[in-house]
Amino acid sequence: MSSSDREEEDDERSHDRPPHPWRMYLVKDLIRATRNFHEENKLGEGGFGTIAVKRLKALSEKAEMEFAMEVEILGRADQVVAGAAEGIAYLHHEASPHIVHRDIKASNVLLDSEWNAKVADFGFAKLMPEGVSQLTTRVKGTLGYLAPEYAMWGKVSDHCDVYSFGVLLLEIVSARRPIEKLPTGVRRDIVQWAAPYAARGAWERIADPRLSGRFDREELRNVVTLALRCVEGRPEKRPTMKEVVDILNRRAETVSPAPATPARR
Repeated sequence: MSSSDREEEDDERSHDRPPHPWRMYLVKDLIRATRNFHEENKLGEGGFGTIAVKRLKALSEKAEMEFAMEVEILGRADQVVAGAAEGIAYLHHEASPHIVHRDIKASNVLLDSEWNAKVADFGFAKLMPEGVSQLTTRVKGTLGYLAPEYAMWGKVSDHCDVYSFGVLLLEIVSARRPIEKLPTGVRRDIVQWAAPYAARGAWERIADPRLSGRFDREELRNVVTLALRCVEGRPEKRPTMKEVVDILNRRAETVSPAPATPARR
């Protein structure tokens, strides 16, 4: 195939692609705006590239599709968080009998074609009989997301899902794993990592470092405070998922600081 044939084929493919909801820039414009992709303008790193304007290492259809997905998810993070909270609140307060999911985590929150969050995978779900607020059962779920009273004593209640949702919030805000292994070999969960920073008001230390400080500090404080209320060591101190939904839907309201008191492990 000649080079002209390949160019014509590329043109045809580009016309077949659906229009994207963002503005397209020429490479020369990006080079000028970022001073030739200078290191000082770097925002972060990812699977397909690094720098102030994310630069794909390979202009493949897969890379472009995944990059588009990343941009869309970042733009709709609030919608995803609120949608997941509403789904859990429905299980706890609307479903009959009430349901405790027992495995709330990032991979169990799916998105439909309209980017609405759907809580998925009910393999560990527990039906709560009418009038019963707590059961004792075998521990199921994912390490790092388990509420202390459930992980240690098998006590399952709505509070367990609230705890898991709090971990999920911290995971989204910080871009850290729910549990990590330290150089000493000790495992530390995200609650143990975040709580000391929150206690001394160092909210920026909890934010995803790839944001390079480009966030609303007050909003970050509110979200982290809500997350830490959800992961309180004492189950009765955690908000209900209805209360969590109300707080998330009132974005302008400041959540009263209440540093978490993680249970001893």
